[in-house]
Amino acid sequence: MAGKKDAAFSAENYLALAQVTQPAVKQALPSASLLVGAIGDDPGWTWTERMLQTGILQYADGVSIHLYNFCMAPAKRTSAEIIDRLTAFHRLVGQASGNPDFPVYVTETGWTTATNKCGVSEQAQADNTAQLILWASTASRWLKGMWIYELKDSGRNPSELEDNFGLYRFENSPKPVACAVRGAWAFIRTSLSAELKSLAGEASLIGAMSPSGGKLAVWSNDPNRHFEVRLQGDFSRATFEAPCETSTRPASGAWIPVSSTPVLITANSNVVPEVDIRLTR
Repeated sequence: MAGKKDAAFSAENYLALAQVTQPAVKQALPSASLLVGAIGDDPGWTWTERMLQTGILQYADGVSIHLYNFCMAPAKRTSAEIIDRLTAFHRLVGQASGNPDFPVYVTETGWTTATNKCGVSEQAQADNTAQLILWASTASRWLKGMWIYELKDSGRNPSELEDNFGLYRFENSPKPVACAVRGAWAFIRTSLSAELKSLAGEASLIGAMSPSGGKLAVWSNDPNRHFEVRLQGDFSRATFEAPCETSTRPASGAWIPVSSTPVLITANSNVVPEVDIRLTR
């Protein structure tokens, strides 16, 4: 954004910086990965496209980006908006580099639970973050890291934007997002492959294979739309849970409620199940 207002922040000057920095870094530490970025608020990726057109990626091992939407309209403060924007950014990077798997690092993302006009509820923060982590398992060929901002609230003022991004509150008690991150990561960390599917146009499903068998993660893209899903076929040992739950429930034959809080289904079988879905409200 600054590049649009101040010539000192032009894409050409950033290229010049990379041209000087890259050989110095590689001489001092040949194994170091040099990232260009971090790119932040850039509507339509206008400045980013100019930067990529300079050929800057030949001096980089990857590109970093910060992604936030906390001050957008309330309906846009979702993981789906972040995923759509990140996917568009990845497409631009792939075209500019000639490598569809050019490494991308999301070095900051998250949602504030501030009580001011830009905040989301603690449950929305948890749901958005869990959804984003689960989706990331489908992009592992090119998405090489994601940092959630931040571990702990940096202040005590409930209405201050920057005080309330934490997974933990200022006094160290966990928000719902803390166990949501832990549960989502535990679910995907052993994935060997994962694929995203759209269900009924309004729900997302991640189908994944792990050493222990097939898994599914399902959630509604709209907090106001609720669904139920049921496994197709005989999966008598299948179970389901939410990221913050400490016990599982039988999934076989059951219509499983689906909201914006992801449902995690373990098939305990060597295939990824298909599901039926129906709208409940």
